[in-house]
Amino acid sequence: MRSIGAGIKDFIDRQLDLIEELRNHQFFQSLKDTDWSQYQVGPIVVSSILINLLELSSPIYINLVYTTVLPTKAFASLTLLTIGVVVLLSVSGWLRTVRTGLTGFDGARVEHQRRMEALAHFTQMRLGDYLKEPPPPTPSGSTASTCCGMKAPSRPSPRPSTCAFPCFSCWCCS
Repeated sequence: MRSIGAGIKDFIDRQLDLIEELRNHQFFQSLKDTDWSQYQVGPIVVSSILINLLELSSPIYINLVYTTVLPTKAFASLTLLTIGVVVLLSVSGWLRTVRTGLTGFDGARVEHQRRMEALAHFTQMRLGDYLKEPPPPTPSGSTASTCCGMKAPSRPSPRPSTCAFPCFSCWCCS
């Protein structure tokens, strides 16, 4: 009996240690340090909850049609239910559009802020400091400039449309 109690205590202690480690993790600390007042989190959460509730109208509609309307041949009820579900799904589509606009606006604002910070960083560097830093070594050990997994050509080319990481110091993003 005593070994079971000790095992439970050890299990609880391990779980508490994991929770403490999770709480102090760098990712969650960065979330805590973020100023959430500049984001539109409230409307996004509310619209997400409403969208999920409105999406339940489709399975409820199917259930009602098979269990109530078809056995009793109540086609007037079927018409009313169909109109109601179409209205609810239309409202859900509109809410999805609103939510996409909110998240897109926040994302564009954050991206713009990061680009301005990068530009400020590079414009404050002296040209000599920038030019004397060699390009970072690649995994193979050579110092050829790479970005996004793409090897630099012998002469610069226009930015490829497949570049997923816009930065300011590599050949494919300039």
